[in-house]
Amino acid sequence: MKIAITAASGKLGAEIVKAPVAVAGKENVIGLARTPSKAKNLGINILPGDYNEKDISEKSLESIDTVL
Repeated sequence: MKIAITAASGKLGAEIVKAPVAVAGKENVIGLARTPSKAKNLGINILPGDYNEKDISEKSLESIDTVL
């Protein structure tokens, strides 16, 4: 199961990433961020995601089963 965490570059999103990584492994968790470079320190794949950019977010979520 692939899990995406939105707003991963923020304080809350960065903390939320830890739980699914512990359960599912970092290979099964991706982060979404408006500026992916700000979340590279999380140790997971970070893809572009912006609530105002539907096309970009849809592309990043193509293989995702669950979104938090």
